[in-house]
Amino acid sequence: MKKLTLMLAVAMMAIATTASAQFVSGGTRSSMVADTDNYSRLELGYSPVTVLEELDLTGLSLGWTKGISLTQDLPLFLEVGANVMYCFGEKYDIETSLLSLNVPVTVAWKFSPTESISLIPHAGLNLRGHILGTMSYDGEDLDLFDSDEGDGKRFNVGGTVGLAANFNKFMVGLGYTFDFNETWEEADKINYLTISIGLKF
Repeated sequence: MKKLTLMLAVAMMAIATTASAQFVSGGTRSSMVADTDNYSRLELGYSPVTVLEELDLTGLSLGWTKGISLTQDLPLFLEVGANVMYCFGEKYDIETSLLSLNVPVTVAWKFSPTESISLIPHAGLNLRGHILGTMSYDGEDLDLFDSDEGDGKRFNVGGTVGLAANFNKFMVGLGYTFDFNETWEEADKINYLTISIGLKF
């Protein structure tokens, strides 16, 4: 996963560097579209998530992102958003479900080769609050965040990197989110890929 994170980060930096070099060349504007307008997008995401070492869950998320222009000279943006993510799965007849709220705050570069196509690499922080978490077996429920039961941490800070591709009003995206702290003691940090589709407006 660390190698994947590095590869995504390098790829996004390469795209942004190439876009910047093409956007400003010799002090003159290139043929690239200078799109510095604010934007929003609504996204539906799918994420395979592993928790507590070996529990593989299916994650579905619905979120909103706002891109705020930081300068009128370059397509550099601050992206802020929020998404609700529900993860669920079953193993050894144990049903597990998690409901979380993610708040990503990233810096993004909007590379627009045409008026209808744009690529937006982004990287930054992700703040996650776990709302609910349960494990159910044989009619008994375990609260994963109760101090006397699951003893999980409800708040996580992590990083996020990704790339969104816009085609007119439609978008597809790929991202990777990784936590800096463990949700449960002696368990791996929560890290996951997200494939998303959505609308830009």
